[in-house]
Amino acid sequence: MTIQSVSDLIILLNANGIDASSWGRAGFKSLENLYSEIINGDCLISEDAIRQISIAVIRIELDGFLLYENGQRLRNGYYRERKKLPREKIKLGENINSATIRCMSEELRLGVDDFKVISINEDAQIYLKNSASYPNLSTRYKQYDVVVETDALPFEDFSTKESGDIYDPVEVHYWKWIKK
Repeated sequence: MTIQSVSDLIILLNANGIDASSWGRAGFKSLENLYSEIINGDCLISEDAIRQISIAVIRIELDGFLLYENGQRLRNGYYRERKKLPREKIKLGENINSATIRCMSEELRLGVDDFKVISINEDAQIYLKNSASYPNLSTRYKQYDVVVETDALPFEDFSTKESGDIYDPVEVHYWKWIKK
């Protein structure tokens, strides 16, 4: 089934017994957000309604500390905890390096001269788990680990405004350095 509308997505989810009634509330992304991910090439969704995404997980170290995204404020005003290394979905046809640059630009507000990609592990870790953004939706992750070096970030807790797609539900990212 080709997903050409939110209605098509609802039909696919219902056919596979996936309850999306909590989506779009309490910090969860909406049906429209998932549809946007599909049409923008951020993910695929299979006939059995398994979301498939590739992600670049970015490790940034400074003086024995790692940078974590502590939380996000969504455009609807809701705050959700993250406690994850910076990460970016790799769009269909995009390479890992380009996704890394996009993350550093859109989420951390750095220019390409403000950081250096040190290494990219192209041996993906593949795992299946329920999505934190879309309850009851299984997601198959293909994760690539990236190491980035920069001295352009503050060494105290800070926040950045998302500068990507206006349909992205995230408005503000909150960052924290955590001891390794």
